[in-house]
Amino acid sequence: MALTRLEAALTRLEAAVAVHSEAREEVEALRDDRARLERDRAELATRLDAAEARAHRLRDTNQAVANRLVKVMERVRRMDAGIAVGEDARAGGEDRP
Repeated sequence: MALTRLEAALTRLEAAVAVHSEAREEVEALRDDRARLERDRAELATRLDAAEARAHRLRDTNQAVANRLVKVMERVRRMDAGIAVGEDARAGGEDRP
């Protein structure tokens, strides 16, 4: 009877050791996953910062180009208006040889 209880206790102890070992492995796996996720998050944050900086530069460049285009278009309109005034004056008999 004592031997049976001892064997039962040893069986429970072995089962407990196995459960504890599995739990420890799971904890280690979770720690590894956490470390990997933290590294991934840091890398993604760096990439996001770089992408946001690039987007800001592109917005600034786009605005500068748009401003330059407006200036050029205004200049072309003024030149076109000046040419039209000159043509009107010539059509009115003010041609010079």
